[in-house]
Amino acid sequence: MSILPFNEPILGGANGNLKGFAAGGWSCEEGTADFTWTEALEAKLQFNARVTSSPIHLSLVGFPYLADGQIKRQLVWVHLNGMYCGAFEATDRFEVALPIRSSWLEPRDNTITFTFPQAVAPAALGLGADQRLLGVGMYSIELRTG
Repeated sequence: MSILPFNEPILGGANGNLKGFAAGGWSCEEGTADFTWTEALEAKLQFNARVTSSPIHLSLVGFPYLADGQIKRQLVWVHLNGMYCGAFEATDRFEVALPIRSSWLEPRDNTITFTFPQAVAPAALGLGADQRLLGVGMYSIELRTG
């Protein structure tokens, strides 16, 4: 399992490093895109981390799948190692910072779980043949200290 350094983003897209942390629910084959779609009701990242007593924020940059206006928003719930970090509604490009307690991080085997209860397949809405349950396109994910 890869170490996730603080203050260095996981980047989505064709040239990003998200694939090295993905543990299900991510569509890591996006061609030349600079983002990575979530493709299930849940998407997980797994990583090891260094222990710190500094304040931590989980920083997320992305955009929701709104099905050409057929969906008003995507709800996003975030958990770290089973602990609730927060939730938000994505209606447009988002930049969100969620506070994380440093005591929730383990040196080994950490899991961030993103839940998208409104994820939907474009095919189910008559928008092509894509069967993936799209929730958000993620540009970056970062654990920030300080």
